[in-house]
Amino acid sequence: EDGTDPLDAVYFAGNVGIGRQPQPGFNLDVDGKIITRDDIYVDSDLIHFGSGDFDIKSPNSIVLMPSATEAMRITSAGNVGIGTSTPNSPLEVNGTVGGNGIRVTRTNQPWQYIDINEYNGSVHRIQAVGDKPLQISNSATIYGIEFQVSGSEAMRITSAGNVGIGTSTP
Repeated sequence: EDGTDPLDAVYFAGNVGIGRQPQPGFNLDVDGKIITRDDIYVDSDLIHFGSGDFDIKSPNSIVLMPSATEAMRITSAGNVGIGTSTPNSPLEVNGTVGGNGIRVTRTNQPWQYIDINEYNGSVHRIQAVGDKPLQISNSATIYGIEFQVSGSEAMRITSAGNVGIGTSTP
């Protein structure tokens, strides 16, 4: 029946409130910290923390949803998507990080970074910023570096350092 017990628990309309007076709004409504010394099991596909600032949603993925908007997803296949709910690669980024792409910044040196992005809406770019050179390498001993345009080889640098433009055997 509805009422209050000596431990400051409130029973109202089938709900239990601890430190919640006059009426608890949920099956278990606690005003204060909860400490557990064991596992917590949730039989639901949504865990919500705070006032909508952080949600974890599942059953087949872990979804981080700050302010009720999906920001990141880890799929059951292990793919991570930032700015996309359907990542098809181990890491897929869709958004405006460093200008529509990915930015990798050196620890404690935010002025030194590499951007992989779309520039001015018309150019895909790899850009190194800082006091270090950009190095593109292939550590395989018999292969060089191949540059393609529209799916066809346009230039090749062999492992011996020879450069070929319009030929794959310089």
